[in-house]
Amino acid sequence: IRYHPSRVWALRRKTLAGLAGQFQKRKIKLLHALQAESLPLTARLAKAANVGYVVSSYSAADARRLGKLGAGAAAVLAASENIHEELTRRKDIDPDRIHLVRPGVTQVDRPTCFRNPAHSVAIVVSGRANNFVAFEAVLRALAELDRRDYDCMCYILGTGRSERRLRAAAEKLRLLNKLTFAGDQPASRLAGIFHAADIYICAATGRALELESLLAMAAGIPVLIAGELDGDFVVDGKTSLRFLVGGKNVLTGKLTALLDDHQAAAAMVQRALSHLRKNHTVTNMAMLTAGIYRQVADVT
Repeated sequence: IRYHPSRVWALRRKTLAGLAGQFQKRKIKLLHALQAESLPLTARLAKAANVGYVVSSYSAADARRLGKLGAGAAAVLAASENIHEELTRRKDIDPDRIHLVRPGVTQVDRPTCFRNPAHSVAIVVSGRANNFVAFEAVLRALAELDRRDYDCMCYILGTGRSERRLRAAAEKLRLLNKLTFAGDQPASRLAGIFHAADIYICAATGRALELESLLAMAAGIPVLIAGELDGDFVVDGKTSLRFLVGGKNVLTGKLTALLDDHQAAAAMVQRALSHLRKNHTVTNMAMLTAGIYRQVADVT
């Protein structure tokens, strides 16, 4: 159902009423807010259409953000064990309504990194681009690789307040011929980007689940993650490698280890893929979600 949001309150109410009418006409019994940010709109629509609603949570910060609207949800779908624990600590949300539903992704069968020795190693970097210190450390690590004659090309995804400073830093480090600022990329293109890459670096994280790291892992390439990223799929040394935000020396060491020992890199990727097959399949996510839908629809 397509609709055009309006900033004018009177028109917004009219739009909501029209949508609610469409839901009733189509006998829709349940609405799903796919992220906490869309919960206020979903709750208003559910009230207008007299149906229940559920919400997915991809951040530990959602425990506070959901508030009373979260308490009114027929179910809250937590994307990781840590998020589930944070939500269950909230007294205003019934713990019986909180369900662990890990995100599902399509995985490759085997590692896809370093397939063509004749090609430059493709390193994709993403994360919160507003953190200059985090991204500058990555640039310095890449400059060190270049100084040691590793043949690498780097692609930075996303935009942010620090982009101009990062471009200046890249020029100062003489990396512009090895570096591409690729800008924001639609989610539909990320899997293809990671399939073409050899290494993924998450330069900076917050309290939200870093789905780019999950997609990169599923694409069969090594993942290096800065900070304390949330996510059941992040197991340091087993499914991924961690380094401190801004930790240039540690990052350089871990990158050189991957570049020098492709067999060890592939072994870590294989462990990551095995972990994803057990815990992050699309089929399992769909089955759990559908079961919750049926359970909630019967109650409401």
